[in-house]
Amino acid sequence: FAVVVLACLVLESMTTFSASEPSLKPATAGAVQNLLGWPGAYFADLTLQSVGLTVLLLIPFFAAWGWRLVRDHGLASAWVRISLTPIMLLLATITLATMSPPESWSFNAGLGGFSGQSLLGKLVKLTGAEIRTYLMVVGIIFTAFCLLFVMGTTLQDLTITSLSYTTLPLP
Repeated sequence: FAVVVLACLVLESMTTFSASEPSLKPATAGAVQNLLGWPGAYFADLTLQSVGLTVLLLIPFFAAWGWRLVRDHGLASAWVRISLTPIMLLLATITLATMSPPESWSFNAGLGGFSGQSLLGKLVKLTGAEIRTYLMVVGIIFTAFCLLFVMGTTLQDLTITSLSYTTLPLP
């Protein structure tokens, strides 16, 4: 149950984040607008700067794990899933770093945070080629599969979910 609460806290922190509220960036005189207060504001600011929007992947991850632990009282191959999680998050930061941020993005680092920018820069330098487009396409595919695996989603879960949507009556 605590893992589901953690997913809700991450969601709350991210959805109520404001770039103008006080955080680790240069001091501002504004009040904290984050519903989780100072801890939520600092968490949102730190994670968005370091890993960018990748932090949003933690929400379905924690929610799925919490659901599995409550419903099934366990998770198959938990250590493999835990070990693969940081790799999946790093892959997501690189993938997001290949995408251009919108003008409303208030951070110097791109959508993948400074970790994604740094890792992408090293990959481009290592290969000596402009591989951003390839990394974006491959990264989206691999990140999606890794996320499904680390969440504990099985082929049976996906089949049941897709069948339930295809049998819904149309209005």
